[in-house]
Amino acid sequence: MELAQLARQDRAAVQYLTANDFDPRSWEEHLPESSPFKKKFREFIKEYGHRAVYELDIVNPRWEEDPSYLIDIIKNTMATANPEQWRARQKEKFDQSWREVTEKVPPGELEEIRKGIHEAQEGAAVREMTKSVLVMALKAYRLMALELGNRFTQRGIIEEPGDIFYCSWSDLFSILVGDWDGDGLRTLVAARKASHREKEALAPPDVILGEKPVFSEPVALSSGDFLQGVATAAGKASGVARLIRHPGEGNRLRPGDVLVAPSTDPGWTPLFLKACAVVMETGGYLSHGSIVAREYGVPAVVNVPGVMKVIKEDQKIVVDGDEGKVFFK
Repeated sequence: MELAQLARQDRAAVQYLTANDFDPRSWEEHLPESSPFKKKFREFIKEYGHRAVYELDIVNPRWEEDPSYLIDIIKNTMATANPEQWRARQKEKFDQSWREVTEKVPPGELEEIRKGIHEAQEGAAVREMTKSVLVMALKAYRLMALELGNRFTQRGIIEEPGDIFYCSWSDLFSILVGDWDGDGLRTLVAARKASHREKEALAPPDVILGEKPVFSEPVALSSGDFLQGVATAAGKASGVARLIRHPGEGNRLRPGDVLVAPSTDPGWTPLFLKACAVVMETGGYLSHGSIVAREYGVPAVVNVPGVMKVIKEDQKIVVDGDEGKVFFK
């Protein structure tokens, strides 16, 4: 959000981001060194470039390799980004919650609660840093895989460098030690890619009991024309529903839309900058989407089974993060 605000104030950045031939991967070439936005974005990539969407799978490119996702978010929020307003809203919500605490809790227990809040905040930061360090360690594996992919492609063993991610450890080692010339690996890779596509199209079960998958029944409309879920971030907001199944589809989300998703992980976080509210099929009070929604002051209702099928794209809805209800206009 801060980068989007800075871009709005940077003439060179505005020209680059609004150009007809805009290419999110060419920011280094198109932006002059005098651009304040370029300087800050470079610092951002240096610190967070090892992260990615669905970053625990090394098949996915890191932001330092392809920052298109980030640049698109900045472009789409450039006109509306207001960090000061968001911080003020966060403080207002915190102050309101604290007033409720002081009204209901004996004065002698308030200091212990303050301490607990502080420790929880510190713990959340440590948890996020742990994830970041883990992903940083995975970067080395991706670099090695890409190098092998380039070498195998040059030798004609696989068709393209990315095919390396469909090779097993035994495939790689048998070729590297000279026990196998790789003949037939292309056929194996093609079959594995086809199998992967088929499995990606499957809807995962909510629970697996032994060998039996258990699918939850889609939530049904109540008599009051609303869906009931779990309220995890307070507030109410209305907007157009935008069904996003993968953060890569985030460019369809416009400022003021309601983000409707199966679930989220850290790669989704930038999308919360544009959403006026969040609805998720799964999740609880401590799930990623709920925590981020509370941090950003965005109303959220989670654990609404099958909501991706019940709510329609472009449908106007109202999200009640106090009662855990999603109303249809």
